[in-house]
Amino acid sequence: MFYESDIRRHDGHLYAVTKRLQEEMCRQFHEAFGPRIIVLRPMLIVDSRLGLSHTQERLGEGNFRRASGWVCRHDLAEACCLSLESTSIEFDIFHIVGTPESDATCNAARAREVLGFSPCADLERFR
Repeated sequence: MFYESDIRRHDGHLYAVTKRLQEEMCRQFHEAFGPRIIVLRPMLIVDSRLGLSHTQERLGEGNFRRASGWVCRHDLAEACCLSLESTSIEFDIFHIVGTPESDATCNAARAREVLGFSPCADLERFR
């Protein structure tokens, strides 16, 4: 089951709980004071142009053989720009992912639809 931002997780993993608390703090701040807030949830950030992971490992080798759940840092930068340029979104939370199979486990399709995010990185070449 995918946990949207308004559905609480049943587990108590510290990482998941702290991410959720951060999102909830943003939501409450928006509702209390009204600033426009768009939260981006990038998955595993890589650099498809250099072919490197966040730990400088070559994509397609070792632990980085699969391209599932990745987002290129250049696509993430584009998502940031789209968020800043948006005039219609007052508050939202989007998963930013560059691989199509991620739609099954996160709201990346919604980010493409509402935010207009369109990843350009060719992550298929690293599979």
